[in-house]
Amino acid sequence: MNFMKDYKDLILGGIIIISLIAVIGYLFKQSAPLNMSGFRGEAVAPFEALPSTLDDGLGLRFEDLKKDTVMINFFASWCAPCRMEHDTLISLAKDHDITIHGIAFQDSPENIQKYLESFGNPYATVSNATDEIARAWQIVALPETLIVNKDAQIILRVKGPIMDGDVEKHILPFFKKNQTD
Repeated sequence: MNFMKDYKDLILGGIIIISLIAVIGYLFKQSAPLNMSGFRGEAVAPFEALPSTLDDGLGLRFEDLKKDTVMINFFASWCAPCRMEHDTLISLAKDHDITIHGIAFQDSPENIQKYLESFGNPYATVSNATDEIARAWQIVALPETLIVNKDAQIILRVKGPIMDGDVEKHILPFFKKNQTD
């Protein structure tokens, strides 16, 4: 009988420890630094207009990159980290007047339409990514965001979700600096 009580205490203790580890891991992820990497200064190769995902018919065109510094966000409706960053993208577009072009990857137009109707649309254009585009821009996981200057050069690549705490420290200063260049 004493053995059963010790066994239950051991299991309960294990559950508590695993739960604490999960909570700490979640909190660490929330405050983890942005994964900003490579390709700064690499020019985006000219490309044919990408097909629109929405009914408006406006997909990303190479000319859209030559107007001003813009963000290009690769995302999908099924991507949990994409949902985590979605409110931040809406804030960047609405509160900071940043042009964001969305490129849906491995998703259907119907699912993207429902996703944007449910959560809001921060994008100036929403396109479907072909495998060729994803390979050319070396997209391996979602979400991934590129900041591209008006010379069509990638000046910042962020792998993973952009959270509210990242905006002031990492995105806006860099964006504003390149907006005036």
